[in-house]
Amino acid sequence: MMNYIKALFKPKARSADIARERLKIILHHERRSIDSPLLEQLKEEIIKVITKFVEVDQTHIEINLKKGGDVEILDVTVPITNNPLQTH
Repeated sequence: MMNYIKALFKPKARSADIARERLKIILHHERRSIDSPLLEQLKEEIIKVITKFVEVDQTHIEINLKKGGDVEILDVTVPITNNPLQTH
């Protein structure tokens, strides 16, 4: 019964507040939606930079976008076949 009374007297959200929240959701979704051509271009550029320093297996490179709390994480996996920087 108490919840019903609270619901009746709860302040209503202003339309500006609702619109702001909807815009935040839309912007968040658009920021997460990096299209495939952009990801492919990003992958090519990463390969160019890394292969200047080490040999890599280009067939097994993986690039993914992940959600990590309030940030987006670009997860890049690059198998190194020959690492001249590694010291023994």
